[in-house]
Amino acid sequence: MRINYLDHFKVLALVLMTFFHYKFVSFIYTGNSLTYTDNSIGFVARFLFLMLFGVHYKSYLTKFSHKISKLILTSVIITIASFVFDSPNTIVFGVIHFFTLCACVFRYFPRLIYALGFISTVFLFVELPDLSHNWFLIFGLTTPNFSSYDYFPFLPFFSYVFCGVLYRDYIIDKQIFTWDLPKNPCIQFLAQHSLAFYLLHVPIILLVHYMMM
Repeated sequence: MRINYLDHFKVLALVLMTFFHYKFVSFIYTGNSLTYTDNSIGFVARFLFLMLFGVHYKSYLTKFSHKISKLILTSVIITIASFVFDSPNTIVFGVIHFFTLCACVFRYFPRLIYALGFISTVFLFVELPDLSHNWFLIFGLTTPNFSSYDYFPFLPFFSYVFCGVLYRDYIIDKQIFTWDLPKNPCIQFLAQHSLAFYLLHVPIILLVHYMMM
């Protein structure tokens, strides 16, 4: 069953993400500072994306092979492209890499989801120490000079995904809240192809920025 208001939230996240990344690219190349509003928009976009990923966690129990293959391929493309573009800031564990790890947790360790969710929530309030290496960067443990354009460590960001898991289990599955919106083919299309949108929007932003210089 497709819940159409979730598609609207996903498209909202895409719009906010595109705006934030445009401002971020401008910050990198022109030095224009990111405002409090810019950072707030970025936070809302991140939260919506991660939360909505958690809402659909049960789909990885039945369609894992198809979904994980797309995530792995996208992760590899992002890492290679970022290395070619700017090797010192290579994306080694960005949001798609993070989604890949979360998908594996959903598929192979479903009984640990709640425990990991509560643990990751604790790490929202704990400052992790710096290390002398980056071997555990997927858990948020890095060297002080670690740099990457996109970095989503499992701790604490799994807590955002966990919010979506809770919403699925206690709101959607129990039908506590229903909200039917008029179907919109454009919104449905964008929501269904959000991964492709994510992969393409940064190169398009870079091209637009280059043309405006």
